[in-house]
Amino acid sequence: MNNKTKKVFDKSESYYNNLGIKGLRMGIPQPNPYNKFFTEYSQLLKYNPNNIGTNTRIKPTPYSARFYEYKLMDWIRRLYHDKSADGYVCSGATEGNIMGLWIGREKLSKKKPPVVIAHVESHNSIRKACDLLNIKLLTSNESAWNKPLDGKMVNDLLPEDSNTPVIVVITIGHTSTGIIDNIKSITSVLRKSKRDYYIHVDAAIDGFILPFIGNSNIFDFCNKDVSSITTDFHKYGLGPYPSGVFLCRKNLQKFIEREAEYGGVIDDTLIGSRSGAISVLLWANVLDLGQISFKENVSKIFNNKKYFLSILRKKSIKYITSDSSPSLCFLTSRRLPQAIEHKFRLFHTTRKYAGKNMVAYTIFFYADTPKSMMNELLSAF
Repeated sequence: MNNKTKKVFDKSESYYNNLGIKGLRMGIPQPNPYNKFFTEYSQLLKYNPNNIGTNTRIKPTPYSARFYEYKLMDWIRRLYHDKSADGYVCSGATEGNIMGLWIGREKLSKKKPPVVIAHVESHNSIRKACDLLNIKLLTSNESAWNKPLDGKMVNDLLPEDSNTPVIVVITIGHTSTGIIDNIKSITSVLRKSKRDYYIHVDAAIDGFILPFIGNSNIFDFCNKDVSSITTDFHKYGLGPYPSGVFLCRKNLQKFIEREAEYGGVIDDTLIGSRSGAISVLLWANVLDLGQISFKENVSKIFNNKKYFLSILRKKSIKYITSDSSPSLCFLTSRRLPQAIEHKFRLFHTTRKYAGKNMVAYTIFFYADTPKSMMNELLSAF
């Protein structure tokens, strides 16, 4: 590494160290990645493997990057209770959400163009997907920002024309509040509506939490109404940016597949060419961590959350969360000091709560969050 190149990395590292980033990013869902295999990853990059297409739908060559992506996908689709599901390693839940809505549109649009129904606080990628796909988006009322999307809300949003199909987005762990949409009541309403529907699950945050506390069947393929799921490895899957997973029922990707004639393969993904090296790295991480380490990680996360909540209650600070979520939203009558916001990467919004204008902050818990750090944040109240 020459001096000019070294300066680039040194200055960048210095910038983040000055922010106090190490272990202090409580305001964003970005835990420190599992960094054990970065040397091996860099060695693999020189081969620049391209994993275009979906490796659960083809027979990959043994020990290739495609082969290890298949192994990874086989692990995660079993985690979500459908060993026949299709899917691939994607750049993250934004791509996964666009994929889910794209497949849903193509599957449902034979009779009439579908509409999308989602929570008002659903991730901004849902609006992005609807813009790109030219689908009308219907959201719950803004006053329901702190309540999960449920059957009543969905029923109120259903188009009067029963021939209009709907794509419903279920969010498992809202970024702003940590709440989980009520998939049980939503599916009940959809079945009674006698219309065609498609359910896509955005589990970007809680997708690697719920399976390790025995609650994944509330959103995964155990529910026969769920058609597709996306989650992020670069959040609680402890992978590096960018890395996520998109899964769907077997052969649903046929609705969007195209032949890449120049390569002799079928491309049934959004971005086409994808890094095979990241799939190998993620599979190595999973093998090294194993089910037990994932469970231990989740257990430490909730122990930290429990500690933080106990102090919030003592201080009578109002908060919103789900018992199964690694995050929470707390509300105060005034903003915290800007130095605290900056240090912990906290972002504030103004919310209407119990008839009052409140300042809301969302924080995310990690296994390696020290109590001293939580105490420092809590001392600002």
